[in-house]
Amino acid sequence: MKQFFRLIFLSMLLAACRGSESARISTPDDSVRERMQKDIEFLASPDMGGRPAGSEYEKMASSYLKASLKQAGLKPKGLPFRVEREGEAALDCENIFAFLDHKADSTILISAHYDHLGLGSGKSLEIRGEGIHPGADDNASGVAILLELARAMAREKKGKYNVAFVAFSAHEIGRYGVQDFLKNPLLNQQKWKLCLNLDMVGRLNERSNTLKLSVCQQFPGLFRLENLGTEAGLKIRPDLEGEVENDYSILCEAGLPAISLTTGIHDDYHRRGDTPAKINYAGMEKILGYCRLIMGF
Repeated sequence: MKQFFRLIFLSMLLAACRGSESARISTPDDSVRERMQKDIEFLASPDMGGRPAGSEYEKMASSYLKASLKQAGLKPKGLPFRVEREGEAALDCENIFAFLDHKADSTILISAHYDHLGLGSGKSLEIRGEGIHPGADDNASGVAILLELARAMAREKKGKYNVAFVAFSAHEIGRYGVQDFLKNPLLNQQKWKLCLNLDMVGRLNERSNTLKLSVCQQFPGLFRLENLGTEAGLKIRPDLEGEVENDYSILCEAGLPAISLTTGIHDDYHRRGDTPAKINYAGMEKILGYCRLIMGF
C-alpha cells in the first residue's frame, strides 16, 4: 500500500513539474549566468529528489533537458536503454541526444551525465544520515554548460565542426549511459574530432582559477588545449598522472579522442551539501568561454 501511494505521489509531482516547466525553463532574454543558474537550480532542487537513475525524478530531468534543447532550436531525442543488475530490479534509463549539423566532415561530442545519487545509495559520503543529494556540481553544472553551448551553437548556425550533444544517464551506478551510447549506431555515423566531457565544473577556485584538463593516454597531443586557457582567464592544470576517471575514461577505452574538464573534488562531493548556492557561476562563465575556444581549435 505504501508503494502504491508513493507511485501516486511521484506521478503527481511529475505532472506538476512538467506543468511549470515552461515558466522555470531558461529563456533567451536571460543572461548567460542567469540561464546556467536556472538550469542548476531546477535540476538540483529538492523537488528533483537527487535524480537517481531510472527514477521518476530522472525522467523529470530528462523532460527538462529535451525541452531546453528544443527551445534552443535543436531536435533532441531520447535514447532508451535498460540496466540489468543482479539481485536488483532493472532500471529503464535514457540518454538525451541532439545533433547540430554544420555539414562538416568531423564532429565534436559534448557530453555530461545528468543523474545523481537520489537519497544516497552506497556511493554517498554523507555522515548525517539519509537525505536528498542535490548534485548541483555533480553534475548539474556540467549539464548547464552543455545546454548553454547548445543554445549558443544553434543560435549562431555556424561552426568549424558538427556538434553532438549527449546527456548520459545511469552514470553514478556504473557509467551505463556512456557504455550504451558506444553501442549506438549514431556513434559510427560520425568522424569524431574531439569528445569533450564536462563533470563537476561548478566550483572554480576564485583565487587560483584552476581547471583540470585530462586527456586520453593515446592522444597526448590534446594537452595543447592547455594553451587556450589564458584567453579564457583560466589556469589549466594538465592531469599528467591520470587522476580523473569518469565517462571520458570509457570514451578513451573505446579509442575516441576524449578530454575531461573538471574543477575537482570538494568537501560536498556526494553529500547533501552539494547545493546551487555553492556554485561559482562567474567561474562557470569562464569555463564556458574556454569550451567555446576548444570548439574552434
